[in-house]
Amino acid sequence: MWWLLVVIFFFIDNNDSLAIQERPCLTPNQTKGYCVLSQNCPHIEQKLQIGAVTPPDKQFITLSICGYDANKKILFCCDINEVKIPEAERSAPAPNVKKNVVQTETKNTEKPLLKDLSQPQYCQTPNGERAHCVSIYNCPIFLNRILNMNVSSLNENEIRFLKESKCGDKDNNYIVCCGNDLTFKSSEVQENFVYNELIPKSECGLEAPLYEEEPMPASIQSRNGPINLNFTLPNRIFGGEEAALGEFPWLALLAYEDVGKKRRTFRCGGSLISSKYVITAAHCIFGRQAEIIVSIRLGEQDFKRQGKNCITTNKGQTCMDAPVDVEIDSLHPHPEYRKEVKEKYNDVGLIRLRNNVPFTKYIRPICLPNIIEYPTPGHRLVISGWGLKNFDEQTSIKQKVEVPVVSTSQCSIMFEKSRDLNKLGNGQFCAGGEAGKDACVGDSGAPLMRRSTKNLYVIDSNPRWFLEGLVSFGRGCGVKDQYGVYTKVLKYIPWIHRTIVL
Repeated sequence: MWWLLVVIFFFIDNNDSLAIQERPCLTPNQTKGYCVLSQNCPHIEQKLQIGAVTPPDKQFITLSICGYDANKKILFCCDINEVKIPEAERSAPAPNVKKNVVQTETKNTEKPLLKDLSQPQYCQTPNGERAHCVSIYNCPIFLNRILNMNVSSLNENEIRFLKESKCGDKDNNYIVCCGNDLTFKSSEVQENFVYNELIPKSECGLEAPLYEEEPMPASIQSRNGPINLNFTLPNRIFGGEEAALGEFPWLALLAYEDVGKKRRTFRCGGSLISSKYVITAAHCIFGRQAEIIVSIRLGEQDFKRQGKNCITTNKGQTCMDAPVDVEIDSLHPHPEYRKEVKEKYNDVGLIRLRNNVPFTKYIRPICLPNIIEYPTPGHRLVISGWGLKNFDEQTSIKQKVEVPVVSTSQCSIMFEKSRDLNKLGNGQFCAGGEAGKDACVGDSGAPLMRRSTKNLYVIDSNPRWFLEGLVSFGRGCGVKDQYGVYTKVLKYIPWIHRTIVL
C-alpha cells in the first residue's frame, strides 16, 4: 500500500512536469510551446547533434531561445507536443499500478503504518476546516479516497485539493491536513458579472523591450563544439535582483504626504489596471495616522534619480521616458476590509486617478487573472517593487524576485504558531518561505505575477503578465518557512469590474 501512495503523490506533485519553468512561449513555427532545456526537446537536440549545423538550423535554434534557467543554461521554446519529460519525472501508468502492487507486495514487505506525530500541529484544510497535520496513513478519509481514485483521470479540482492539503514531508512520508470533508469548495467559483470595457483586454500585460547592462552571449554546445549564434539575451533570472529597465511597466509607487509637514515619501506599491485605476492593498489606502496619499508615480525605475532613467548597453545609451506623477481623484478600499483585523481579510483597494494615463512603452496595464488558469502550490510567481533589498537596506531601484506558491495547509501552520492570528480567508493565499527571497517593508500592495499565454478574452499567443496577488503581510523578511500572505485578486474580480467607472 505504501508504494502505491508514493506513486500517487509523486504524480500529484509532478502532474505538470513543466511547472518548474512555467514559461509558455511561441516556437519559430508559430505553435504553442514551453521553455525547456535542449535535452527535453528532441527537435532542438537533433539539430545540435547532426554535426555541422546548417544556416537555416542555426537560425531556427536562435529564434527558439527563450531565456535561461537558474543554472544559466539556455532554454528553448519547444512545441508542446514534442516536449520530452525526463524519465525521473514520469509517473507510473495508473491503471496498472494497483494491480502490480497487489501481485508483488507481501505482508513482510509492506511498510508499517506510522504513529501520529508526537505533537500534531493544527492546520487549515483547503475548505477552511480546522484540523491536524498527520501522516497520510493515519487519515482514514484521505487514505480511502486516494486508494480508490484513478490517478490518471484526476480532475483539476481534485489535484488542487490534494496539493493544498499537504502540510509537508516527514521521514519521506506525506503529511496532510486531515479534515472531515474532501470535497473541494473552490473559492475561485465566481458570481456572475458583466465585463467592464474600461478594463483593457488586448493592451494588458504585454512585455516592454528590456534593456540591461551586461547581456549574456548565446553560445550552444553541439557535437562538433560550441556554436556562436551572434545573438545576445538579457539575463532575466529571477531571484532577488534589480529589474531590467522598462520591466513590469504597470508598477506604481504610492506617494504619501505628512499632514502639516508637506514631506512626500514613497511607501507602498500598486499596479495600473486601466488608464484611470491603480490596484493596491486596502491597508495602503488607509495609510498611517496623520498622512494621506497624494499622488501615484508611473514609469519609474530609480526614484532617487532625477529626470530620465538611462542605461548603457553595447548599442549605446538607452533611456526611459521621464516618470509621470498623477494626482488622485478618489480612493476605494474594499467595503469589507477592516483595518483593525490583524489577518487583513479583503485587503484590496482601487485608486482612481484624476486624469487618464496614456499607455506608452514604459507605462501600460497588467492583466487581471484568468478564471481558466490560477496558481497551485509549487508554481513560482514573481514579485516586483521598491521594498527592502536586504534586511537593513532600502532600495530606490525596482527589484524583482521569484517565490513559490505554498499550500493552504502548510501556510496555516504559521498562522497557528502565531497565536494572535486566525485562519486564512478564502481571498488569501501564501507564497515564499525561501531564505532571502520575499516581499518586505515598502512592498505592500505590490504585484505577485504570473507569465502566461492563456487569455480568456483575447485569442493570441503573446506572453502576458497576470496579476495573481497583492502583497498584504508576513512574518519577517526572507525568513525560511515564514510565508508571505497575499490577497487573491481572482476572488475580487466582480467587485473590481463593478467599481471601475468613467
